[in-house]
Amino acid sequence: MTRQTAADALPRLPSARATWLSTATTVLSSRPFVTAVWLEGSLGGGVADAFSDIDLVVAVDESAPPEVFADPVSGLGLPGRLLYVRDKPMCVDRTKAFAPTCS
Repeated sequence: MTRQTAADALPRLPSARATWLSTATTVLSSRPFVTAVWLEGSLGGGVADAFSDIDLVVAVDESAPPEVFADPVSGLGLPGRLLYVRDKPMCVDRTKAFAPTCS
């Protein structure tokens, strides 16, 4: 078995990203508490390159289970694992739930 280098993996990243987005879209569309989903960042702006990450925003209503906020990736049933959650930005309504994550 040979060790894979970053140069070997780079050509596969856009395809892997597209597969993840397709799976995430299918999963999220099956969740009745998900009210909207959209892409931000370079993918959302149509200027992504092979190194671009996925900035996916998921809006949920008040019926979302607590698991969604404890670990959004697992709670929503998305592929991958939770890397981080950041605090709600000051410009976001403090009375609403907010949990940006990276997976």
